[in-house]
Amino acid sequence: MKSNKKNPQATRRVDGSRGDDTKTSGPLDDKSASAVSSQVVTARATPMHEQGRRRLLPFWTERPHRDYDLVRLMPATLGKRKRFETIPDAEGYRDANIRALGRVGGFQDVVQSMKSCSAGKPCANILCSVCGRGYRRWLGGQTLSMTKATHVDVVTILMLEVAAQDLPGVDLDALHERLRKRLKRAGITAAIGGTEQNYDAARDVWIVHFHLLVFGTNDDAYRRLAEIARKDGIDRPIKRQPLKDPARQLSYIQKFQTYHRPGKPGMRGKGRAYPLAPIQMGQLASWTSQSQFNDFLFLLGFRRLGSRIVPTPATDALLRKPRLRRH
Repeated sequence: MKSNKKNPQATRRVDGSRGDDTKTSGPLDDKSASAVSSQVVTARATPMHEQGRRRLLPFWTERPHRDYDLVRLMPATLGKRKRFETIPDAEGYRDANIRALGRVGGFQDVVQSMKSCSAGKPCANILCSVCGRGYRRWLGGQTLSMTKATHVDVVTILMLEVAAQDLPGVDLDALHERLRKRLKRAGITAAIGGTEQNYDAARDVWIVHFHLLVFGTNDDAYRRLAEIARKDGIDRPIKRQPLKDPARQLSYIQKFQTYHRPGKPGMRGKGRAYPLAPIQMGQLASWTSQSQFNDFLFLLGFRRLGSRIVPTPATDALLRKPRLRRH
């Protein structure tokens, strides 16, 4: 595929926006603060020096409304597999990524920025697990706030398989547009999700896939989507689950994993996770260093306005409808 070689810092503001964003953000830490509605943002008087500092922070540092905050809904008191990762958890993952990148070589600028990352000045690197945690917390808050109305499913779509060395050439914008066209052809008009990649060591390929929150769609649309997806030649290209445990399921809408599972699933679930080898870590870093967090965000029937995801008028009407019956 066509390489997506671009310099995000040269084409976008430091918050990752494309010029149409109107809302800046608050700090990354978990300390309590006044809740801000995820649907309505109220202007308030802020000292000029504070306004300047906030304009330098990414949109995803905006803390979610407490009712939709994964940190509160999946607290640190739970076991490691059941809680939303804590800051110490994320710092440990980041340190492991820094060590791995150090063994690869050629990514010293990424390593140094991750080492200097802080709540007041986040590095915003995709492989920084602390920044990734902040982005996932923001995305979880945005999606949780939209799950109360019409029928919602969580759908995984395996979209693309590429030879391992070709991952850096995968164009996210082109892939997102391809998925939008596919969903529309199937009759799906509203979805929010994230873009991920898994490494298959047995075949030495990367599998690029999407986790989507799909709104107001019936069985016929999913059958059409499955028929379209099978043409890619990927085994079991679609997995669909009803939304039963929103906080847990939506915490997985976007992940930035630096491990793979070479073993087969067993009685306890998935195969054991192993860190990526240096060569695969380099491939992943070459791909992710071209982009910012919002480049991995997939939207259909929605748009991002600063720190909020807002529906289009047609999607807003869909969200207001009662839950659909399956047929």
